Amino acid sequence: MSALKHIKIPYLEDTPEPRHQVRHTGTLSGKRSFQVLRSQGPCPFCLGESQQNHETKIVVAEPDAIQGQGKKTELFADVLMTCACDFSHRGQPSGLRGCGRSWSQEVEVV
Repeated sequence: MSALKHIKIPYLEDTPEPRHQVRHTGTLSGKRSFQVLRSQGPCPFCLGESQQNHETKIVVAEPDAIQGQGKKTELFADVLMTCACDFSHRGQPSGLRGCGRSWSQEVEVV
């Protein structure tokens, strides 16, 4: 879990520029052509920690390499995230989690 302290902000469905730079890591599972990326890290707005699953197609390639023939080290994926922390946010609709904000996040696959 993150050592960052949660920031109490009101719920808002929005996609603003992130306030904080955060790091997310993830693991892959599934078939070669279809992968599930399970990512973990804090929200860059409220700093609440969450885990999320993303359905994605991962293609590993190095510069000037034939597509799909790269190494699986230093693999990153860009995914659209929406905060799913377990903290309560003022104005949060019943049944929803997180502060409502979404952002594009680079996830390091470990």
